Amino acid sequence: MKFKVVLFFILLTQGGFLQEIKSQVNCRTSEVNEIYFQKNISAQKEYKSFNKKSKAQNTTDKSMSYQIPVVFHVYGSSFNGKSVNDALIKRALEELNKDFQGLNDDYGSVNSMFSSIKQSINITFRLAKKDPDGNQTSGIVYYSEKSGYGNSSSSDGQIMADAWDNYKYMNVYIQNDLYGDDATNNSGLAWYPISNMSDNNLARVVYNGAYLATNTDKEFASTLTHEFGHWLNLIHTFEGGCEGTDEVDDTPREDGLHNLKCLAGTNCDGDFVNTENYMGYNGSSGCYKMFTEGQVNRMLLALQHPARITLWQTQNLLDTGLLIPKGENSNPEVTINDPVDNSIFEEQTSIMVTTTISDLNGNDNVDKAEFYVDDILVDTVELLPFETTLSDLAIGNHIVKVIAYNHGGLSNSAEISITVIPKINFPEITWISSNDIYAGNNFQFASGEITRRIEIKAIINTHNIIVKGPDFEQSFTTSLEETLIIDDIAQGTWTVEIASLNKKTSKTFN
Repeated sequence: MKFKVVLFFILLTQGGFLQEIKSQVNCRTSEVNEIYFQKNISAQKEYKSFNKKSKAQNTTDKSMSYQIPVVFHVYGSSFNGKSVNDALIKRALEELNKDFQGLNDDYGSVNSMFSSIKQSINITFRLAKKDPDGNQTSGIVYYSEKSGYGNSSSSDGQIMADAWDNYKYMNVYIQNDLYGDDATNNSGLAWYPISNMSDNNLARVVYNGAYLATNTDKEFASTLTHEFGHWLNLIHTFEGGCEGTDEVDDTPREDGLHNLKCLAGTNCDGDFVNTENYMGYNGSSGCYKMFTEGQVNRMLLALQHPARITLWQTQNLLDTGLLIPKGENSNPEVTINDPVDNSIFEEQTSIMVTTTISDLNGNDNVDKAEFYVDDILVDTVELLPFETTLSDLAIGNHIVKVIAYNHGGLSNSAEISITVIPKINFPEITWISSNDIYAGNNFQFASGEITRRIEIKAIINTHNIIVKGPDFEQSFTTSLEETLIIDDIAQGTWTVEIASLNKKTSKTFN
């Protein structure tokens, strides 16, 4: 009896723990950065000086695009029962890039009180393709389980040993126990741009693999965006509560209670809280959507920091394999596999467009595929498989075009023509044989008359109906309400089809 009671307590405890794992963001970025500054006064002086400069400089060139080489270090194989693999990391980066670029699917639904100040940044974080020795790499390195890389100094030796040059790569460390305290429900943290950290290969984002991409729900997965924002010098919107500041003028103060979730509400100065902001906690409950203009300005300035500026330079992109040297680049090859050219679809049909895209420098060199319908961009896909689904196309002819780009800046395209027609019901077909009189049908054959018949009541007049049977195949053009009758058919399997729509039905006569 005692054993049963103890077991029940354990299950309750585990159930509560699992629920807590997904409850809210738990980021100690402010805490660990402050600890580092207390131990490194020169780093603190640099940080304060750069912040002052960032505050004073309110305009930057938002038209520039940036690429950042990233390496993921993954420790262990289980993250609260979830796994982390190459595909998951690529998916996480794809969604993160959408968040930064304003391509997340809910960007257009930002609360009207903040839609005028929402802003995207033209930055792409990409897995490195060459390691520090110049060898080909996936940009993902797997290790046995380790913990504690979220601490300020206790794991510095291990981090430095595992790190790739901080001036050439952004280093992201995936662990489950971030602080070495057996807690596996901490989401992540990051260090602001600090030259001293990059000098010692300690600059980093540390993140819990349990909250990576589809290991959690979509909104909570954007906590990775939150941590990358820290790496680009963004501070929590609730920093210091009502008396604090995130050094950005257009983000309202927050009290730091995070109790609004996705509901509209005010606090501190009576202003509405920007609950959808990636740098708060409220949005993790289901409404992470945006950065503000001020935050984007601060990130752009962070890219000019000595600890960040080398990462996106052309030579470094060549060294890390994100760019291909001139003379070694060629246009990718594009083929639309499905649908085939001149295909016909009924209206309200979902149309899957699949492609084959290849590049002489390897398929990893393919940057993205853009899908167009009648010269209107409908989807951008950055990961294999390069495919999309078209829906709700208008009746008529359409040109479907796919443009593929590689990381060397070259592109190629392919296109097909498709036709969408009004929805068509299949012809009404009656299969008749002499045996049917025993099934209660209201017809019968007189002795010596025909024994098998197909009656087709046509309800279309734009497509041929094809009838196939033993030693028989014939195409018929029918008119509306016309009934086509084929008598004395042989035993065997007969098929009636509209080939152009891939619709058919069959019956076997014995």
